[in-house]
Amino acid sequence: MSLKIKTFSNATGGNSAFKALGHPLTAPKAQALLEKLKSQGPIAIYDPLGLAVDFDDLYGFSGVSFSGIFIQNLADLGRKFLGQEVQPVTSLPQCTAKTI
Repeated sequence: MSLKIKTFSNATGGNSAFKALGHPLTAPKAQALLEKLKSQGPIAIYDPLGLAVDFDDLYGFSGVSFSGIFIQNLADLGRKFLGQEVQPVTSLPQCTAKTI
């Protein structure tokens, strides 16, 4: 299985988010976060930098209930993530999430 994470770009260099998410000390904290999110759903994700896809590739959001996924970059409108169409952050006030 291959991951779709961008680890390096010729234009910007190494991906510090990949380094941070892939660090061995991150895994237990990521699992603890996922357990907390499962108990506090439905949740909304505000993802201005598009890092939720990388997090999902490494740790998975299995079992987490979503109420919406909100983005900053309007070029990403229309794409789907975790089976939901992403929405602009301006739609966040109408979200019914218990946790953001």
